Amino acid sequence: MRRATVLLTFALTLPAMAQDDMIERGQQQFIWCSACHSIKPGEDGLQGPNLAAILGSRAGSRPNFPYTDVFVGLREDGVVWTAETLDVFLADPLAFAPGNAMGPVGISRTADRADLIAYLEAVSATNR
Repeated sequence: MRRATVLLTFALTLPAMAQDDMIERGQQQFIWCSACHSIKPGEDGLQGPNLAAILGSRAGSRPNFPYTDVFVGLREDGVVWTAETLDVFLADPLAFAPGNAMGPVGISRTADRADLIAYLEAVSATNR
C-alpha cells in the first residue's frame, strides 16, 4: 500500500515540476526580451511596454507607453493577450501586427514560446 501512495504522490507532482521547469526556461528566454521590456510593475520608459500582468490585458493598453497605430488598432479591436494570442504574436510579430515596431524577429521553436508564455503567466499572476 505504501508503494502505491508514493507512486501516486510522485505522479501528482510531475505536472507541477514540469510547469516549474517551463517557467525557469521561460525566465531564461525573457533575457532576450528584457533589452526592451520590463516585468517590474511601474518600470516604464523602455523601448517596449511593461509586461507585468500582461496576460489577460488588452493589447496596446499598457499605461505610459506610446503605442504604434497597429497596437492602437488591436486595442480598439478588443484583442486580449492570452496564451494563444501571445503564441501567435511571438511566432511571427509582423504577421500578427503588420508594421509593429518590434520587428520581424519571432521565436520559431514552439517549446521556447511555451516556456516564455509560462513565465509571463507566472509573472502576471504575481503582479495582479
